[in-house]
Amino acid sequence: IDLAVELNVYGRVLSVPSTPYVSQLVGISDVILVTSSFEACSLVALEGMSGGAVVSASNVGGLPEIIED
Repeated sequence: IDLAVELNVYGRVLSVPSTPYVSQLVGISDVILVTSSFEACSLVALEGMSGGAVVSASNVGGLPEIIED
């Protein structure tokens, strides 16, 4: 949140903890950041891609296998 304020984009950034409403949020998202320190296979990343969002993720676990540079 501090970085969003510093970059003057706070009103356009939504930081979401665990929620059962991922599909609704993905549908309105332009960019999804997956900042996991461990991830076997991220359903959020896959849902983001299927919804047309740009996905940026940590280089951990199975994420590099599903996300291209």
